[in-house]
Amino acid sequence: MKLKLTFNSLDCRAIVIELQKIQGARINQIYDIDNKTYLLKLNKTNSEKVVLLIESGIRIHLTKCDWPKSSAPSGFTMKLRKHISNKRMTYIRQLGTDRIIDMQFGTGEVAFHIILELYSRGNIILTDYLFKIVSLLRPFVDGDSHNYAVQETYPINRIKDKTVMSAINIQQIISSSKRSMTIAKALLPHFDFGSSLMEHALIKANFDPETKMKYFSDEAYKNLVKELMVAGELMMELSNRGSKGYVIYETEIINDNESHHMFEFSPCLFIQHEKFKNKCFDSFNEAVDEYFSKVESQKIELKIFEQEKEAMKKVNKIREDQSSRLEELSSKQQHNKKKAELIMTNANVVNQAINILRSAIASQMTWRSIKDLVAEATRCNDSVASLISSIKLEINQISMRLSDPFAESNLDQEFTEVDLDLSLSAYANAKRYYDDKKHAALKEKKTLESQKKALKSAENKARETLKTIKTQVTISKTRKIFWFEKFYWFISSENYLIIGGRDQKQNEIIVKRYMKAGDLYVHADVQGASSIIIKNPSGKPVPPRTLDEAGLMAVCFSNAWSSKILFNAWWVYHNQVSKTAPSGEYLVTGSFMIRGQKNYLLPQHLQLGFSFLFKVDESSVHRHLNERKIKMSEDNSLEPNDTNIAPEEDDSVSIVDDDELVSDASSKPSATTQDSESLFIESQILPESPSLITNMDKLSLSQECNPMDINEEQEEVAGPSFMDYDIDSDDEHNLSKKIVSTNSESSQKSEPHLKDSKYKRGQKSRQKKIKEKYKDQDEEEKQLRMSILKSAGTSKVAEKKNRRNQNKKNDKNYSPKVEKNENSKAFPTLQGNSIEPIVIIKNSPMNEKSDDEDERKYDETAVESNELDMLHSLTGIPHEDDEILFALPIVAPYTSILNNKYKVKMIPGMTKRGKAGRAALDMFLRSKDCTPRERDVMKSVNDQLISRNFPGKVKILIPQSKKK
Repeated sequence: MKLKLTFNSLDCRAIVIELQKIQGARINQIYDIDNKTYLLKLNKTNSEKVVLLIESGIRIHLTKCDWPKSSAPSGFTMKLRKHISNKRMTYIRQLGTDRIIDMQFGTGEVAFHIILELYSRGNIILTDYLFKIVSLLRPFVDGDSHNYAVQETYPINRIKDKTVMSAINIQQIISSSKRSMTIAKALLPHFDFGSSLMEHALIKANFDPETKMKYFSDEAYKNLVKELMVAGELMMELSNRGSKGYVIYETEIINDNESHHMFEFSPCLFIQHEKFKNKCFDSFNEAVDEYFSKVESQKIELKIFEQEKEAMKKVNKIREDQSSRLEELSSKQQHNKKKAELIMTNANVVNQAINILRSAIASQMTWRSIKDLVAEATRCNDSVASLISSIKLEINQISMRLSDPFAESNLDQEFTEVDLDLSLSAYANAKRYYDDKKHAALKEKKTLESQKKALKSAENKARETLKTIKTQVTISKTRKIFWFEKFYWFISSENYLIIGGRDQKQNEIIVKRYMKAGDLYVHADVQGASSIIIKNPSGKPVPPRTLDEAGLMAVCFSNAWSSKILFNAWWVYHNQVSKTAPSGEYLVTGSFMIRGQKNYLLPQHLQLGFSFLFKVDESSVHRHLNERKIKMSEDNSLEPNDTNIAPEEDDSVSIVDDDELVSDASSKPSATTQDSESLFIESQILPESPSLITNMDKLSLSQECNPMDINEEQEEVAGPSFMDYDIDSDDEHNLSKKIVSTNSESSQKSEPHLKDSKYKRGQKSRQKKIKEKYKDQDEEEKQLRMSILKSAGTSKVAEKKNRRNQNKKNDKNYSPKVEKNENSKAFPTLQGNSIEPIVIIKNSPMNEKSDDEDERKYDETAVESNELDMLHSLTGIPHEDDEILFALPIVAPYTSILNNKYKVKMIPGMTKRGKAGRAALDMFLRSKDCTPRERDVMKSVNDQLISRNFPGKVKILIPQSKKK
């Protein structure tokens, strides 16, 4: 079947009906694909974005495909942008029954028209409200001398209207037509049906469309007129209600694989389509978009194939030239060697011939006389003269037919013509040929050495040429852009969506618009750090590992990456972030006021990862529901990780691990340096309560810190922590007892460990310095200093009081007296392995409503379900049975993508982002585990999107498993 590539009148009528829905949409931008095809991006009133594709002489339809755009807009595109940008589409209509579509943008005297002609060579014309041509794609002169050019008026009055045909008219058309014409070709110019509908009507009337013109019976005429009338009614019905879309195709078997060859699209199924397969679409617009996207993809693939073939043809030509040159040099060596050997074996004869000619020239004989002399001697069977084949006195040479005199028989003798210089002897001539042979051998050696370089250079040039001419091989459907893709983003290892601003404006947006109740705000005190939001729609505790990953993201997307310096990140709750500045001050864009305590995270290595997430179909989501989940320990608590958090302010209780409390300044320093990470206890992060754990900002992680300094800092944090609590004295004693008893127990447990432990490197000399420093300090002075610094532990009286309060609390009838007020609220805090209720601070910022809290109210249940469903459909471990829709590049902390199929590690380096992204993608595509579908969706990702979220210059580290 012939491939259909243009709209007919029926198609124009069907598409115009469907395009009525974009009336009122505003032009956002205009692009050009080539010199005939243009994309009009429109925004509808309901914020929906649509793309209208128009191609001169071919088609017009809405498209959902991602078409390759020109790198720079053409002059006609700039004209369209100048005159119709930001204007609304007032109407779209078909002019008469012609294949001409008129689109008006704007109203009144500022209105402009785009007139699309879909017949003959086609045209796109831009006119003003009076239809005076402002610009057009193809100026030309019509057959009746009407000029289509700038400043000329477009002839609207020449548009053809609907024609009504009767039986008499049809009979006249047939009778006046040439006998060589087919009946379909004779009727088509007089009707507005299009070829498909005309063929359908002729088949219904029992006419073969390919029948030549002849005399038909009256009955045949009546049937033909009847079916043509029915076809006209179908056209009118289509104009009123629209239609579905159909793509007609036939199936071919190629290499045991079934392939579909599309050859036609239509708004209706006709009789001639019954013998073929068809695919039905909900609208004619969808059918046209699918049809042309497949056809254009095939064209682009063919074009790429031809370009690759041409580029490789040049490489093959260079390879062939090199081979032929080597063969030529080798052959030349053999011939020169043979000639030299023949001269040497026939040296006497050669010398005689040279001497005879020399003497003839010396006797001043003319060249003709010399030649006659040689010819006469040859006729006389002279043995020397008969070997001379030619005389070239103009170049002082002769040619002799020489053979091997030592051949066994005359049959084996082969004569070779050898050129001899008359100014040289036989041996000198032989030497000349030997020199030529050596020179050819040297050239052959150099050619062999340079051949690899020449081929490699040619292949590199061909590869560069392919890169410059490379276009998008397949035209894929435009995927849905997720709302978070405009920010820095990733999905944590425990399935939390984390977003960050790229600049000050985006920082402002994510806090004001996207930070909701339950979310956490993460930031770092370093220049250029991004504002990070952990989306937590469930309101459940955020695991520490997710906090660590968000903190690493905040640090990496800052100046810390380029400077290669570690910094601390911190987090706060959503209602601690405010845009209201203190009195007399103001906050610039992207800046916020943090009220209350900051919870610091341990610093981490600057390590990010690059990977791909694959969007799978809903039918495949069930395979990936538990890929990212919170890891639980045996007691159903959060599994400890390697970092923790600490509040910055002094208005909360500091809690440290039992094994790390030091009660004596003379304790061995190994107690503090053996495991610095254990100074900070793991805790669950509650979205509505402050975390009561160690203030990392006030604890030193250095191995050279003094144990007494640590005690001093702990007391400074813990000392004033009860002052602002609204609790009675019994509760205060009870709480004091818990903390003090924990400290004392920890000291007792840690003493044997300290005695047995060995000094680490550098600690022994450090300990000597400490002893030298405090050698003049007696025990009484030391105890006095420790009591002043609050580092000597609790007194015996306090211990008795705490023990009494503990006994009271163990009593089932005991209940602590708590003052009830509107601002007080109980929240749990970690104490050893148990969770105890404690009263929140009066006027705590956690109870104060944020200034923007009213703007952040939302339906938590709906948002949670939608976000979780979306996150589950993005997987880094695609299954072989999954239906993959598209691939999404992701830059995230390396720990969050450890299980992904495709991944590389990134650290600060000197490789530019684009080059690093291409190298990583190339490694993924060359992976043995890469399936064809995964390769296709990864290749379809734009290069700019791949490296968009890279923090700067990087160094790519390949996992060890990938190197093998």
